[in-house]
Amino acid sequence: MELRAMALKLLNQLLSQVGLDLLLSVRCMFRAQSPH
Repeated sequence: MELRAMALKLLNQLLSQVGLDLLLSVRCMFRAQSPH
C-alpha cells in the first residue's frame, strides 16, 4: 500500500471526526444563542 494513500486515508478520518465535532459545537452554540 502506498504511503501517500495511507496518509490521505488518515487525514480524511481525522478531518471527518474534527468536522463532526465542529458541527456539533457550532450547533450547540447557535442553540444557546437562539431564544428557543
